Amino acid sequence: VVIWGIDNNDIEVEDNIFSFYRSSEDPLPLKSDVYIVNVPSLSDEGITNKEKTELENQQIKELQYLIKHSFKDAKGVFVLAPEILNQPVVERSKFLQDFRSAGNVFWHYNIKNIGYYHPNDNCCQIKYVDDSYGGERRFEIYGSGKYDKNYMPYFMMKMNGEKVRYDKRGHVYKITDTSGNEKEIYALEDSTVYVHKVSQSQVSTYDLDKLYHIVTKKDSKADFTDAVIFIQNDKHTYSYNEDTGNTSETLAEYYINTLGTIENTKSMPVLSKKQKLVFVLIAELIVALFAIFAPQLVGIFAYVLIAASALFAKIFLYQTSICNLPIFVMEIAIFVTFLLITVFKWVLTRINVRNLPIDAVIRFTNTIVNLDNSVSYSEYLMKNRGEIEEDISASLLLPVMDKESFLLKELAEENHRNHRFVEKEFWHADQESESSVIQVRTNLFQGVRYVAFIPLPVFDVETENVTYTVIGLNKKLKSQNASYISMMLFSMYIYFKAQHERGEHQRMYFAMLALMISVIDAKDPVTAGHSQRVASISKDIGIWLNLSKNEQIDLEFTALLHDIGKIGVSDYVLNKPSVYTQNDFEQMKYHTIRGAELLEEAKISGEIIDGVRHHHERVDGKGYPDGLTGEELSLFAKIIKIADVYDACTDK
Repeated sequence: VVIWGIDNNDIEVEDNIFSFYRSSEDPLPLKSDVYIVNVPSLSDEGITNKEKTELENQQIKELQYLIKHSFKDAKGVFVLAPEILNQPVVERSKFLQDFRSAGNVFWHYNIKNIGYYHPNDNCCQIKYVDDSYGGERRFEIYGSGKYDKNYMPYFMMKMNGEKVRYDKRGHVYKITDTSGNEKEIYALEDSTVYVHKVSQSQVSTYDLDKLYHIVTKKDSKADFTDAVIFIQNDKHTYSYNEDTGNTSETLAEYYINTLGTIENTKSMPVLSKKQKLVFVLIAELIVALFAIFAPQLVGIFAYVLIAASALFAKIFLYQTSICNLPIFVMEIAIFVTFLLITVFKWVLTRINVRNLPIDAVIRFTNTIVNLDNSVSYSEYLMKNRGEIEEDISASLLLPVMDKESFLLKELAEENHRNHRFVEKEFWHADQESESSVIQVRTNLFQGVRYVAFIPLPVFDVETENVTYTVIGLNKKLKSQNASYISMMLFSMYIYFKAQHERGEHQRMYFAMLALMISVIDAKDPVTAGHSQRVASISKDIGIWLNLSKNEQIDLEFTALLHDIGKIGVSDYVLNKPSVYTQNDFEQMKYHTIRGAELLEEAKISGEIIDGVRHHHERVDGKGYPDGLTGEELSLFAKIIKIADVYDACTDK
């Protein structure tokens, strides 16, 4: 649609580009001597009708003599519609037979004499006299209408007996001379050809009367053999725009430039519509791939680079006359492609494409509730391996692995890159990874291209080591799938650990809690993992304050739940990249109340509900939702407030 819709504009843009280069290009040499004969105008208001008639008769006499005698051996005589020939009676009674007899005369086609012309007459249309189908810097060859004659450049191509054929598919004029040699002139899609500047060193200009007296002298040496003659009205000029401003030239000067362009076959190939389509679609495909799969900044950089590269390629190919690329069409097409895909990605983001599939959440919830209490986490994974692998779309390699595992040693020995990965992430890690899944490429397992390590939660940092569940993948996990897999295995592990620590009710609660928190974090990609980090920080603060074991667990539960009310906040507000409006802020503030209401419905203890509702309060009373001050705030609310602010300020 873009390509076909802007074809005409493309030619206009190409005209402007051509005019820019034409103003700086070297003039072409003429291969023939050229003469301009100016015929004085008969429309001078300063002469009487009698003087006008005498002048007209004199011009007819002089022009007839030149055509019959002086110009008989010229290569071509081009009569550019002087005033005396605009009168149909004068043309057909005084000149028509002389033009036919000469054979080398090409004259303006006067539609009023249409009944007197023969099929083989060398009469033609003349640009700026008849209607023009091309731009100012182009010339036409073939007439487009049923009764239209061809344009004068057509006869310039064949004035030595050449044959002219136009290849529409290749947009090229093929000129074959009498010896069978062929030369080509490339045209634009509308079959017009650009006019290039020509050197005027071989051009001589005469007034009709002066030239007549020169050739009629007894000792005249005037010789016009193989010359090209242009006969024009001395006042026939036209204007065109160059980079330097508005410029005028005579009709003969325009056709001399046309003659030089034809003689030197100065042109360059252009792409056909199919070639243009392929060229533009390739550029669009490259831009689309970057726009779809690359980060936004990389996509923008790729778009700018491709657009700039196309422009430089256009300039280079133009200057070297190799090919004329459709730069305008391509630039518009790739811009529209990039814009549409960028907008489409933005819309998808707004409608929350990052949310977990609801069927997977429901299926997993049922799995958690119906877990077999008699087996361990590792045993459960191996017993239900096929079903779990189907759910996570990955291979289960190791249900539980610690940092001393043989797998890490084999991975480190595989290559230097993986050795650095193991050193950084496991053996000499300064701190635990904040990512829910750690991934690396490997060839250790058949049919597996990536290995992913899912960290499992630690209940007691003093007595427990960090362990991981290891899965195999065909391609690297995206953040959404990583969040889902991590949430599923994380919750299962918590359930099996909790069954030895707390009652059945607490086990079910903890498992469902982890599920809900992961769903909430998936809704808000900016704060993904935030709840787990706040829970960890809050627990550390509780340990530092010497809280009891049960208080530490309840504090961690409360911190993990503190943003549970965000499940009721719209994705538009959660993912909004710009500053919040007052309405947006009010909706965001409501998550504290909604979270407390959810926990009340689940019959959770009042201390935990209080911590969730008041984690955005301030000791000076300027917080929300209730504006509590000082000692009105519970210890859990104060601790979570500190952990929440700290994570917000330090998270990348």
